[in-house]
Amino acid sequence: MLKKIGKVAAGLSVFAAGAIASGAWLIAERIIHPPKDNYNDIKEDLKLRLGYSDEEFKELLDTPFEPVTLLSDYGYTLNGRLFDQQADKSIILLHREGRNLMASYKFLQMYLNLGYNILMCDARYHGDSEGENYTYGFFERWDLMKQANFLFDRYGEDTLLGLHGESGGAATALMALCQDERIGFAIADSSFSELLEVMIGLEQRIVKTESKKLLLLIDLIIRRRAGFSLANVSPLMEIQALQVPVLFIHSEKDNLVPAKMSKMLSHFKSGYNELFIAPESKHLLGYYEHREEYEARVRGFLENTEAIFKRFQQTYI
Repeated sequence: MLKKIGKVAAGLSVFAAGAIASGAWLIAERIIHPPKDNYNDIKEDLKLRLGYSDEEFKELLDTPFEPVTLLSDYGYTLNGRLFDQQADKSIILLHREGRNLMASYKFLQMYLNLGYNILMCDARYHGDSEGENYTYGFFERWDLMKQANFLFDRYGEDTLLGLHGESGGAATALMALCQDERIGFAIADSSFSELLEVMIGLEQRIVKTESKKLLLLIDLIIRRRAGFSLANVSPLMEIQALQVPVLFIHSEKDNLVPAKMSKMLSHFKSGYNELFIAPESKHLLGYYEHREEYEARVRGFLENTEAIFKRFQQTYI
């Protein structure tokens, strides 16, 4: 691998090559091994942002669930929790990179009130799930298929199943829609349109540059270490012919994943789409700062989607 990296670096200044190679390795490491929060840290953050009293938050955390362990096709286990309401509709919640299933508790009460069975799992490499790295949906979409199969086996193939993801979880949800026609809808909060474009921004923040040669080197390291290319993680390329309903949500002042990405995804995707841009909010803060409107948008979208499903046994015509 070092020989190939050396070939790419050969076109760069001899004096700068070592520093650039080190910078590329640092960025690649940050991408496939994002910093992770533990369960307790996320609990404290949730309590603060939700504005719950101690009693209210304890009641949320004490919501009964069934532990779920699934085996990935790649040989590692996925840790999850099922909140079973014996309903004919289910939702899978997908957290962002660097977090774990505890972050999905922010939506738990909303979906319990909406009458959904709820499954939330730690993504590979996160929480109590196994896995050597994170791939922003490239491999995680197949883990998501395992979760979908679990719910269809549990509640029947004729039930309504949807996905609600945030950031990398949202991108995973969008790409999974193209893999399984049984999934009826998705809610994508702050998804990127193309991972490569987001990582250019990460490169700028870490090493203060936007070198195409450096990005090529980063991608080579990632392909060697994690088995995927940044250029191959593109919800925009995959969903353009997709008819399944999607509610795109984004925070207007997102400086990590620009809101223009959800606007682009909504514009290019076929079929029934809705778009909600949370005014003035930063990355993934739209729910906390505009909770009433956020939940109203979700309810309206689900009412429309469920009505179509009840009539046609699918969510698009």
